[in-house]
Amino acid sequence: MPWLSRRPRDLALALALGCAWLLVQIAQAPPAAGQSVLLDRPGVWTLRDLGYSDIVLPAGGGTLITTPAGDTIRMTAPVTYLLPEGVSQGPDLWYIVHFHFEVEFPEDLKGGTAGVSSVLNYDPVTRDAGAGAGVVFEPVVRDGALVLDWNSLGLTDGLQTGTLKSRRAEMRFSNYVSNPGVVPGENRLVFTAEEIEGAKIATLHVFDDTSIEVTPLAPAQLSVEVTPGWEPPASGGDTFEVRYTVTNVGGWPAKEVVTEVSYPEDLLRLIGDKSVTTPLLEGGDQAPGAFKFEALSSGKFDITVRAEGRTANMDETTVTATITSSKDVSKAMFWTLVALVLAASALPLIPFGRLLDQFTGRGAREHS
Repeated sequence: MPWLSRRPRDLALALALGCAWLLVQIAQAPPAAGQSVLLDRPGVWTLRDLGYSDIVLPAGGGTLITTPAGDTIRMTAPVTYLLPEGVSQGPDLWYIVHFHFEVEFPEDLKGGTAGVSSVLNYDPVTRDAGAGAGVVFEPVVRDGALVLDWNSLGLTDGLQTGTLKSRRAEMRFSNYVSNPGVVPGENRLVFTAEEIEGAKIATLHVFDDTSIEVTPLAPAQLSVEVTPGWEPPASGGDTFEVRYTVTNVGGWPAKEVVTEVSYPEDLLRLIGDKSVTTPLLEGGDQAPGAFKFEALSSGKFDITVRAEGRTANMDETTVTATITSSKDVSKAMFWTLVALVLAASALPLIPFGRLLDQFTGRGAREHS
C-alpha cells in the first residue's frame, strides 16, 4: 500500500526533528551543578543561565564578617563563572552587574545604616573586592513615622535616591564592575547584607534574573570643546558668543548632562541662562550650544565651559581673551604698523593687506 512505502521516510523525518528538538533543549538547559560557564562574548548571563536559582540570605544567615569597627557583613555563597585569558575591564569589552533583589527590614528597626551589594572576587585576607551594584539604606523618623532613605551610585544610572515607606521593597540596580571584579579564569559573585551601628536586615532575596552583562559599550564619557574661530569683542559694550560642543565619547548613554559656564562677573555680563541641561546624550552624540556675553569693560579674562552628566565624568575647557578699550586698540594698531614698516625692509613679501585687516577689525585679542 502507498502509505507503507512512505513510512520509513516519515519515520526518518520524525527522528531528525526529535533529535533537533533534543539538541535545542540541551543547549538551553542550565549547566550542571559545579560547572562554571565561560562568558567569552558580548551577551547577558542571568543567574539561571549560570546554573543558579534565587538566592535567599535570611537574618543571621550566610558567611559572617566582622569589621574592625564591630559592624557585620553577611555574605552569600558565591556564584562562579569563567572569563577568558587576557580579560580586563575595557577597552574592548566591559562588564556590568544587573542586580535584582527584594530586601526586608525587621519591625524593630530603629537606626543605623544598612547596605545591600553585589561584590566580585572578595579576598578574605586582604578584604579587597570588585564593586558591583548596591544601595545604602538609612532609617529616619519623619512626620512621626519611620522611613528608609536610600541612595545608590553607579556609572550606568549615576546617583539615585529615594525613600521607602514600607519595610519591604523590590529594587533593581546596575553598575560597571570595578577592575578587581574582572579577572581571567574563575570569578566569584557574592551578595552581601551590611549592618552598621545596630541596623538589621531581616531577609535579602536575590532573584535569578540578576545578571552579568558583557558589552562593547564603554561608560559614558564627556568631552567639551569651544568651537574654533570664536571672536571676543574689541572693546567694552560689545556682545559676543562662546560656542561649544559637548560630545559623549563613550558608549553608554550620558544622562542629565549639565553644561555651565563660569566667568569674571565684573568684566562680563551673561545674556541668558548660566547652564543648559541635555536630558540624554547617546554614545557618540553631540550637543552644541553657545553662551552670549556683553563686555562690561576692558581687561583679560577666562571663560570656562564645563559639562557633567549624572552618569558621566566632568570635562571642562577654558578660553582666555583680552578686551581692550578703543584707545588701547588704536595704540595697538599704531605700534603694529610701526613694527610692520620696520620689518618690511627685511621681509618685503609680508602680506600687509591681510595683517592690516586683522588689526583694523575686531581689535587685539588672545586665545589659549
